[in-house]
Amino acid sequence: MLILTAALYVILLSILGGSKTAHADREANQDAFGVTDYGFQCFDRVYPKYAIYAAAKRYCDLTNRQQNSRYLGSKHTGYRNRFYFRTIGGDIDNIVNEPWNTLLPILQDGTLYPFEVKPELRLVKNSAGEMVRIDPGPDRLIIDLECNIIGAFSDLDYKTDPAKARVQTCTILESMEDNVRPLVSSSSPSS
Repeated sequence: MLILTAALYVILLSILGGSKTAHADREANQDAFGVTDYGFQCFDRVYPKYAIYAAAKRYCDLTNRQQNSRYLGSKHTGYRNRFYFRTIGGDIDNIVNEPWNTLLPILQDGTLYPFEVKPELRLVKNSAGEMVRIDPGPDRLIIDLECNIIGAFSDLDYKTDPAKARVQTCTILESMEDNVRPLVSSSSPSS
């Protein structure tokens, strides 16, 4: 009887221990939508899924209330939001140039660039206490008309306006561990 009880404990522990390890990786990326990716990595900047979805939702809520804000030009938004000529690099050329897709800056802290406010109100205090213009940075989300996030890329020429802009597609992070093991070594885009 003692041997039978010990054998049952061993079998039970191996079943319980095995089920935990078999599903551990899968549950790490599980949310209400099922198993999904962790986020995007653009050079050394990582944007977790929750920051990306929050920025996209805020944008979509705003454009639902103010339909014309989706079609503002780059002079009003403060960043290049359309590529009228083909881009160089990346594998998103056809997606970036679709007129109904929106290019939306996402700042390094995961918040949305305030494109909806008047340009003179897009100011922030720098370390010297001076009011300076908010820099949209190089990273962009691509959002379609149904507010689906199609992808992300870095506009390597975001401070200039060349005829053909250079872009770099951001990497999809499948798990939080991908963030720990950097996929790229460069901390800034090279010219």
